[in-house]
Amino acid sequence: DEVAAQDAQGLQLDLASLRSLCTGLLGSSDNVDTDVLEGLAQLDEPGQLADLVAAAALEDAGERQRVLTELDVHERVKTVVGALGTMLLENTGEAGEALLGWGITPGKA
Repeated sequence: DEVAAQDAQGLQLDLASLRSLCTGLLGSSDNVDTDVLEGLAQLDEPGQLADLVAAAALEDAGERQRVLTELDVHERVKTVVGALGTMLLENTGEAGEALLGWGITPGKA
């Protein structure tokens, strides 16, 4: 039971990260379908949320396929969180500002 509780807590933390990354992407990318991502805040089912975010935001077809074919819901969520984190960092860097670590630009830390 302790392992199941830890898994559930880990999934909830990853879901919070996923929602936060979606919000971050809304402000940083023109390539993301913002109507879809805004509607994702209403979803409570972790697997459905991960699938819809992957379909709406992941540009690489292979990466989308990996998410959509993963049977373990927590793994799907973690994969999407990693991909969105990478996208957010890449989009922040495309704004022409040098990134120091963690997406912090010079003079803004």
